[in-house]
Amino acid sequence: MKLKKLTVLCALLALSGCSSVQTDISGESSLSYISGTSEISEKTDITAAIIVNQLRNDSTIEEQIKQFNNSSEKYNLNATVYMDNEDYYADSAFNRFSRDMVSGNSPDIIISSPEKAMVIKKGGYLTDIVPLMESYDGIKKSDFLDNVIESVEENGEIRLIYNSFFLETAAAKTSIVGDTVNWSFDEMSAEFDKLPQDENHDFLYNLLDDGTFRRYIMQKMTLDCIDFENNTCNFSEVIPSVLDFIENVPTVGARYKTMQLPYDFENMLRDDRAVVNFFEINGINSSYVYRAYEPFHGEDFTFVGMPSNNNSGAYTTVNYMFGITETSLNKEGAWEFLNSLFDISYLTKKSLDYQGIPVTESAVKKLCDTSPYINNSIRQSFDYPNSDEQFRLTDDEVNQLAEYISTVRLEPYSNPQIEDIIQEECDAVFAGERTSEECAELLDNRIGLYLSEIS
Repeated sequence: MKLKKLTVLCALLALSGCSSVQTDISGESSLSYISGTSEISEKTDITAAIIVNQLRNDSTIEEQIKQFNNSSEKYNLNATVYMDNEDYYADSAFNRFSRDMVSGNSPDIIISSPEKAMVIKKGGYLTDIVPLMESYDGIKKSDFLDNVIESVEENGEIRLIYNSFFLETAAAKTSIVGDTVNWSFDEMSAEFDKLPQDENHDFLYNLLDDGTFRRYIMQKMTLDCIDFENNTCNFSEVIPSVLDFIENVPTVGARYKTMQLPYDFENMLRDDRAVVNFFEINGINSSYVYRAYEPFHGEDFTFVGMPSNNNSGAYTTVNYMFGITETSLNKEGAWEFLNSLFDISYLTKKSLDYQGIPVTESAVKKLCDTSPYINNSIRQSFDYPNSDEQFRLTDDEVNQLAEYISTVRLEPYSNPQIEDIIQEECDAVFAGERTSEECAELLDNRIGLYLSEIS
């Protein structure tokens, strides 16, 4: 059985570096090691492999490992960091990790970006952590947000978990769009058609480039064409109409040529000259106040999200996912470390430092109730620009955020290589190099091939 798993893993790891996107990789992946100091002797060593993707790197992990080693009475964690500064997708780092696995140097813990962690999970190399939650003290399944569990659970098992996430979403005035959360492409396009098509109006608030508009329209619509569970895709049914919609919208440059300056950008949402505020939620903190509420000047808004086929609304980013290897002889110690990553103090500090939304109900509640005198608290007052007015979120407004992040569909297994293939092919349409139908067919072929290689 072990030989079979290694063979499957080797094949998956080899294929993970194969796609239609060319990656410039020079040299071997570099290795570094993280350990800690402890006054307690005769502790049991546990090991972790951290596969660093330059796109997504959680800088708090190293400090948490050191803190764990200093506080644990039974275990000492030694982590090997696989990384290469020139390795955009962490392919060479991943291949180095796979060679270590094949040679018998299997760690107890895997810490990796979602797309690489998924490859390891599909190789059958990660254990179900639900029995560990039930057997030992610490966090339980019921402590997590329901949508977090839904995003990682398969047939009652959890083999990968994460402790924080980021959301890209959007909001619009409730008085304009109503109170339906997370609209479809048809609902979005219908609202777009109501807006006067001239240089004084923009669908997106503070729109400075065409790339932002295209990302807002396309991001969820294209990813919704992929079934990551069954490794299939179908772009031809939906994407041509989405690309045609974008092509019919005048570019930002064309609109700005006739714009009357000086132009009042700040009040576009307030004056109904724009409809949608597109922004990121990086935690339950003060940034939400000025990113989400300030542009509406306190008026009620609805989370319309990004247009999607399944009304999922928000694009999820997860830096690291965590798992425990099936072959680990120290699963109790490995779980003790993973459990530390869900400590409420750790999660709330991360969120206040703009390092992501926590995954536990207790951390969300604590952050929503944070004193306005705490640095970066969501309860802080905000000064409106060029005004003596101050704005502070009400309980209802804070609860609106808490409800949204607790109920929105989370999709943690994003894949930057797939997203780059999509962008490359769609950009060719906008450059006039191919039709939207040709683009959809190419995406079916390229993404379909990629998915079959890692299935």
